[in-house]
Amino acid sequence: MLTVRQQRMWALIDADPSLATGAACVALTADAEGVDALFEALSREINGEQPGRAAALESLTRLIMIRLLRLCAHSLPARPTRQSELR
Repeated sequence: MLTVRQQRMWALIDADPSLATGAACVALTADAEGVDALFEALSREINGEQPGRAAALESLTRLIMIRLLRLCAHSLPARPTRQSELR
């Protein structure tokens, strides 16, 4: 899970309003190719101490959020879920 401050999300959307799709949940399907690699790179930066770490963390987070917002545009409509299916 990646938690990002709402202000950062609004800054991304303000910079490019086409990213605002209204969807908030994304299924990571074949369309999400490369997102796993971005999360792995982010994890390495979080756990590492390389020069430029802060800039890399910010850039990777921004790139991940842009990719996820783009995927939101192609997300499926929400389906009702039975209470028994939630765990």
